[in-house]
This record gives sequence, C-alpha cells and structure tokens, in this order.
Amino acid sequence: MRPLLVAQLTLGCAGAPAPRPETPASAPVDPSSRAARAEAPAEPGTADRAESAAPSPAARALARAFEARMTVWRRPDGSRVLTRRCREGPVDCAARLRRFAEMIVQAARRHDLDPFLLGALAWRESGLDPAALGRRGEAGLVQLHPRGAGRDMRYVRDAAYRAACQAELDACQGPVLERGASTLSRAIAECGSLVSGLGAYATGHCTDRASHATHVLEERETLRRLAREQ
Repeated sequence: MRPLLVAQLTLGCAGAPAPRPETPASAPVDPSSRAARAEAPAEPGTADRAESAAPSPAARALARAFEARMTVWRRPDGSRVLTRRCREGPVDCAARLRRFAEMIVQAARRHDLDPFLLGALAWRESGLDPAALGRRGEAGLVQLHPRGAGRDMRYVRDAAYRAACQAELDACQGPVLERGASTLSRAIAECGSLVSGLGAYATGHCTDRASHATHVLEERETLRRLAREQ
C-alpha cells in the first residue's frame, strides 16, 4: 500500500488531500441566519446546491430507488408512506430525496463513479439522514470523519452550522458529497480495486475483507433493482 494513502485515510472514513483552508469570516455570524450563512466562506461544491431545472435520467432513477427504499407501506390509492423520520423532517421528504439524488449523480460523475455506488454508500453510511452523527463525530450523508476527510469541512466541525443546514432542502450536502466522492475515487485508484477501495473508505487502509464493501455493493444492487421496478 502506498504511503500516500496511509497518510490520507483514517479509521471510519478515508481521508482526502489537504484542501485549501477556509478563510475565516471577518466578523462572527449567526449560523441560523440564511443571510449570514451566505456571507460565510464557501466550501468546494457549494454551487451544486442550486436546484436543477431538469434532473437527468440517472438522477430520476436514483430518486425513485431512494423513495422506494424509504417506503414503509403503500396506501390503497398507490401513494407511498415514507419512514417517520423522513416524514417528520423539516422539509418535504420526497423533494429532499430527489435533491440528494441529483447531487449524488453530479458528484459521482465528476469523479468517474457509478451514481448508484455513491448512492449506496450514502444509504449504508447514514440512511440518507444528513443529521446522522457517527460515534467518532462522522457527519453528513457519507459520514466524513472529523480527523480524516472531514477535517476541514464546516458541516463536520461546526455543530451550529450543521443544525441550521437541516432547514435547507439540500441540507448543505453538496460539499460533503463532493468530498466523499473524491475520497472514494482516490481510494479505489490507490488500492487497485473497487472492493479494496470501499474497504479503505471504511477502515482507513486497503482491504478486501471489510464487510462494509460487501454491504455497499449489495445495496447498490438493491437500489438498481428498485429503480427498474418503479
């Protein structure tokens, strides 16, 4: 295994190349204020938070799969009842799932990944809950580690900002998904295989034995099947 990868990965989530540090705001801002947040330093990928006028076929397919995955049961009229966590969230659940699907497809394509693979990773890591927090402080849809890939990410290290983001349709996940996609893409390249790269994302080192890889690949097939069936 190359020394570069060892330095970039950390337990719980692979790391990423050290990006340019964020520039501190000139004055304290209230993270719950949309206007203040707009003045705060932007993170890479923030442009992806804008609504897409015409979702791609891949984004529509992934959104169908996500909605099916979140479905608890169907009413007699065929409409879906989604999970309570999703239904009782701060924004429309189905609209958020569609937005997540769009952002996942965009991030995956920028890093030559299968969108359904990145979608499966997000599902396994967080259950598509942007507010999910791991035992070691991992945060976001793809659970970036605060001492690894998320070490310079505002969403990971700023709890007040993270809480304010939950009221947004995209929950500020554009930069999170961008970092997760770049981290996974680099791990796959460095480790030499998809399975070993997924293992590195979960454990911090190239391995073909991590159960995480098996679960993600199984989830990818589930999402593909659900997209076809809907």
